[in-house]
Amino acid sequence: MNSQCVTAAALLGVVLTISGCNSAQSDWTKAANENTVFAYQNFLTAHPKDEHYMEAQAKILQLQDDNGWIEAQHTGTTAAYQTYIQQFPQGSHAAAAHDAMTSMDRAAAWKAAQSGGTATAIEAFLQKYPTGPEAEQAKTKLKDLTGYRVRLASVSSDDKAERKLTQLKARLGDQLHDLMVTPDANRKSFFIDSGGMTEQGATHACESIKRKHLSCQVVHL
Repeated sequence: MNSQCVTAAALLGVVLTISGCNSAQSDWTKAANENTVFAYQNFLTAHPKDEHYMEAQAKILQLQDDNGWIEAQHTGTTAAYQTYIQQFPQGSHAAAAHDAMTSMDRAAAWKAAQSGGTATAIEAFLQKYPTGPEAEQAKTKLKDLTGYRVRLASVSSDDKAERKLTQLKARLGDQLHDLMVTPDANRKSFFIDSGGMTEQGATHACESIKRKHLSCQVVHL
């Protein structure tokens, strides 16, 4: 092969290389502008050794992550968020998916606690979900359910209070549960109180006790 042929072949190689580079760059620009999984996959198929290969793969993974998150939000169920987390455990929206599931579980638990309508149900809810928008509602509800007591006596010492407590338990234990000694802040007075209840419940109980010719009053905690 003479020198002219060698030169021509070299020039042809350069032209083809430049043409290939221009084609890859053009395809990359097109894929980036479209910014879809399909476009990036086409680019990878056409240019498996291009410098943008790793970037294209990363773009595909991020788009799949984002599309999965959009679908989970559109469906809006615990199962949908769980599916997203299973598919993308390290996804950019994983924390938000966990938060959404927790929020839905908390809302369902609060609805169930309200249906139960008891202080025990509300307390169980607060123990599991001490924070969140429903927690303040639960605390208010708990105060309504347990914010009142029936006060049966007031004495001046702890010993007298314990003796009085024993007497009142024997007489009223079947009517008032959870009788207790409650000292004041300075421990100079000791009260015999019932357990917490609603205002209506405390009022009704006190009226019943007065009919037995015993003294009592309704106190608000």
